[in-house]
Amino acid sequence: MRLSDSGAGALSPPLVEVRHVSRRFGSAVAVRDLSLILNEGEITCLLGPSGCGKSTLLRMLAGFESIDDGDILLQGRLVASSNVFVRPERRGIGLVFQDGALFPHMSVLENVAFGLQRFQKARRMERALEALESVGLADRAHAWPHMLSGGEQQRVAVARALAPGPRVVLLDEPFSGLDGAMKSEVRDIVMMGLRRSGAAVLLVTHDPVEALLVADCLALMSDGALLQAASPEICFRRPVSPVAARLLGEANIIPARVDLGVAHTAIGDFPANPAVSGEGHLIFRPEEVDVSPVQMPDFLPATLISRRFLGAFVELRLQVRSVEITARVRSDTVPDDGPIFVRINRETSWAA
Repeated sequence: MRLSDSGAGALSPPLVEVRHVSRRFGSAVAVRDLSLILNEGEITCLLGPSGCGKSTLLRMLAGFESIDDGDILLQGRLVASSNVFVRPERRGIGLVFQDGALFPHMSVLENVAFGLQRFQKARRMERALEALESVGLADRAHAWPHMLSGGEQQRVAVARALAPGPRVVLLDEPFSGLDGAMKSEVRDIVMMGLRRSGAAVLLVTHDPVEALLVADCLALMSDGALLQAASPEICFRRPVSPVAARLLGEANIIPARVDLGVAHTAIGDFPANPAVSGEGHLIFRPEEVDVSPVQMPDFLPATLISRRFLGAFVELRLQVRSVEITARVRSDTVPDDGPIFVRINRETSWAA
């Protein structure tokens, strides 16, 4: 997945193309000039804080919200613009919401078969059972929804979305109501079924760990705008801004003056993106700070401000020259007292 710029020579249009879409509610802008592509067989995670416009974008894709500006295309067909609107049932998109929304008066198999009315009954039940098998619940086909755990109900909801064979599947925080080991188990099973389907998948989440775990492509969103769309590793290690960096976890953000591929900071000079010039920021994760109790080449003296024990790791808040940074290192790396010296990994730090 990438920003909506398919480039010359593309063999076929993407399954979903969002072009400069905006959505306003009165004076409030929920989504602003957003462009995004979803490709066949890819799981894209849309990550951002609550209220940033993620669910509004999903609802516009599904056809539950109109758009004010821009275009949405499905397999090259225009389905939404300022003067075009194709109804949800004619878009052929599979939908999974947070609560699953199963019909309590239908069995699990009947729930999954509900959207397959175009098939003869025997084929309808066969496809529903295949969808249940894809999420590991074929043995629960004749159970009632109230007999299932929360995780099983979500898996049934995914099976129902997959049964018609959609080319596009949208999921709105489907695992947020699950806890701990159940969440991890259900997520793994569901993602395996989605990958086997070959559909273009958009998963909306506000959980950065979840996004990094499941995404082939990651789209970072804040305040209605798409900040960055790239692989999880690029978004994590090469964020385009401090806001994008913090969406994926804690980050050290230090003012920098960037010139000719060098970021000049209070703690030294670092390699920088040649495309960046002028005032910027040096960005690095707490895990990218090396800490030593003895002076070594390229290490700077630091003053310990605070120390937090995290089990296998310890988090250190440090003063280095005129700036404060956070380091996260193994618990046995640094003694409880004595001098501390630090080095920021120049290969993984990033100026933006």
